Amino acid sequence: MMGKFVFWVGVIALIWLGFRLFQVLKRKSQQQQQTSGSSGQERSAPGTTAPGAGPPPSADALEVHLQALEQEKNQLLSQRGQVEQRCQSLGAVNPQAELEQRQAAWEEAQAERQRLE
Repeated sequence: MMGKFVFWVGVIALIWLGFRLFQVLKRKSQQQQQTSGSSGQERSAPGTTAPGAGPPPSADALEVHLQALEQEKNQLLSQRGQVEQRCQSLGAVNPQAELEQRQAAWEEAQAERQRLE
């Protein structure tokens, strides 16, 4: 019972991590499109900018942000690997064999108690 619960918690965690990774990658691609789109606008019509658009972020700021995203991606992938390992180790447990072992140990303890009485 507990093994199934932990397994499903792991599955849910993997789904969440995958979704989070998808969000990070989507945000990264949107930012790349915005930077390439804004540079294209500047080339086609110099001196004009989109209404409400501020100055484009500097290359250093973009690099720092990209590094932060890469670090977050690596952290999420690491967490995903840990969750997968936990799920595999929990899936390797055979509840029937564990039950039989515990029953045998119980019977052994009962026999030992009766012998000592």
